[in-house]
Formats: sequence, C-alpha cells, structure tokens
Amino acid sequence: TPEEERQNNLLMQYLQKYFPPERMEQLIHAFTFSELRRMLGEIDIEFFALCYFPKYFNRAFGSFHRELFAELKYMLDHTGLIEAFGLPREHGKSTINSFLFPLYSTLYGKSQFTLIISATEQIALPFLDMIKDELETNRLLLEDFGCTRGNRWNNNEIWIRGNGIDACIMIRGIDGSLRGIHFKQYRPQLVLLDDLLKDDTAKSETKREQVKSTFTDVVIPIGTKDTNILVVGTVLH
Repeated sequence: TPEEERQNNLLMQYLQKYFPPERMEQLIHAFTFSELRRMLGEIDIEFFALCYFPKYFNRAFGSFHRELFAELKYMLDHTGLIEAFGLPREHGKSTINSFLFPLYSTLYGKSQFTLIISATEQIALPFLDMIKDELETNRLLLEDFGCTRGNRWNNNEIWIRGNGIDACIMIRGIDGSLRGIHFKQYRPQLVLLDDLLKDDTAKSETKREQVKSTFTDVVIPIGTKDTNILVVGTVLH
C-alpha cells in the first residue's frame, strides 16, 4: 500500500542517516521493521513524528524544531533541569509540546508521569484527546508499542500500561489547582509547559506577574529534585 511504501522509504532514509551501508544490511536482517521503527523513533524524535503521526506532521521540520527536539532528548538523559524555549507562531509548537513530546517520553519509558500545563486546562484538552485517539486507533503505534489503557482514561488524566510501561499523562491549567499532584505514589517526572499566557493575558502586566509567581511557587516545586521542566512559548514580544 502507499502507506507502507511511505513508511519503508522513511525507514531507509533514517537508517542511512545513522548507519553505514554494511551496518544497515545487518540491522535489516537481524530485526523486524517494527523493531527498526521503534529503535529509530527513540534515536530521532523527527522520525518518531513522521513515521507514526503523518497526519499531524506532514512536512519537513526546520532548524527550530530540531533544536527543540535536541533539547528534549538532552533533558530526558538528565534530571532536575529547567529549560525555556521560544518558537515563532505557526511552527506547530503546541502539537509538538503537548502531543508529540508526552507520547515520545511515555512510550519510550523516559517519563512515568508527564504533566502538561497550559494557560487553561481547556486549551490542553484537545491535545490529550489526540493522544488518546492515537493510543487507541493508531495501527502502527499499537503494533510497535502495544500499550493499552490503564484504570483511568478521562478528560484530564490517562493511565497507560503495557510493554513494561506503567505511566500517566495529565493536563492542567496554570490557572487551576496544581498543588499536591501525583500519579499513584509518583510526583511528575516531566513537566511540559505550553503557552502559559494567552494573547490577551500576555499584554496584562498583572496577569504576567501572576503566572510568573505561580511558576516559581507552585510549578518549580511540583515534582522532586529530579523532575525536568520544559517551558515552550510563542515569541510574542
């Protein structure tokens, strides 16, 4: 089928990017396509996006995106980092930060409890819905990762199990209740903050101060000393 052809071309393209021809041959003989996809997806978030979610990522990524992907990978290899990253408008920033990153971090077992914080919970809802939809209906994802829904699967929190994974993705608004958040006995391991200011609030000094103090007083201490916090915003000013 055209879709399988697309996946195989993509697979070859990214194998070539990382391995010399001889090594590629060996890998293709030693592993199934499913295993190769999973392996490349972990090495390269760009491949993960293009391979599994072509309906959301259907054009080449730019250098901005690659820097952001490198940032996340660096974070997931370390602990206790707080980083901020600004992207211009129309760069699919929220789809990356509130959809792609939580899936990548969860499916590869790099974060057991991922918390997504937006300006309001309402803003993050569609992204959690997209995540649920992919976990339930994405044939390739199911084939390669085999995860199933856990005991909670609701509007602002989902539990994911299977393949050695026992994880949670949760959404919250910076304007809502953030204290004492946990999944079973765990505190958030990865906190992804996305556009904490809506356009109307970005202009208001008081609102900006409010968000800043919530970030300092509530978000920074929300996890443990090992929690990673990544803030991705639009460059407004």
